[in-house]
Amino acid sequence: MYNASCPSDTQYSIQVTVSWDWNGKSVACRTARSQSNTVVFSVMGKPVSDVKNITIGLQDDTDLAFSTTIIAYPKPQYVLLAEDGIISHGIEHHMTVNSMNNFTIRMNKTDVNQYDYGTYHLYINNTFGETIVQIFVIPQRHPDSPRIGEVRCNVRSATIEWTSSFNGGVSQTFTAIAILPHREASRSKAIYDEGENKIHYIELQNLKPLTKYAFYIVAQNKHGNSSSDEMECKTLEG
Repeated sequence: MYNASCPSDTQYSIQVTVSWDWNGKSVACRTARSQSNTVVFSVMGKPVSDVKNITIGLQDDTDLAFSTTIIAYPKPQYVLLAEDGIISHGIEHHMTVNSMNNFTIRMNKTDVNQYDYGTYHLYINNTFGETIVQIFVIPQRHPDSPRIGEVRCNVRSATIEWTSSFNGGVSQTFTAIAILPHREASRSKAIYDEGENKIHYIELQNLKPLTKYAFYIVAQNKHGNSSSDEMECKTLEG
């Protein structure tokens, strides 16, 4: 709550330059004896989406569903077009008004077939401009390779950090593996995915001191698996 001190019998119109963070913030005028009704800021500007790209992996005869949340004022309009610029028929859609400057666009289609795969563009605009969300609808497949970021070796363990990638359209798990020449030295239990582009951590145990290991993260789903790049690390002296 942002408070302002002003006469109780006077009406004011204020115009300020603020960032998008002020959307939904409020200000109130008050005197020592009373307080006016709260006024909520609504920042005018072109639509801003919570995502720029959406990738959806599907099987034939399953349902397509996705949503995006938009900040905009005034209220935006939208249209979903296929890559060739044709309006996408058969995909149901509606926009929910969460507040005067916050909206959720939801789209769904039942019984997807091979003709529904491809790239779509969701155009969202108002009097201040336009934003575009790209939607990639693809057949389910094996997951994209996880991206290993850092390995920190201790005496008998190592902490591995990695970032998840697209899961192939179906739930994936991860396994951390430590390799010595010609054999596997340690393997973690299955690690559940926290979501695309999320950072994950695991500590691998039962390593030997003063030994160089190669570390990998393997992502797997029901369609197959993929591996991260290798990262080496030498354990510390005991």
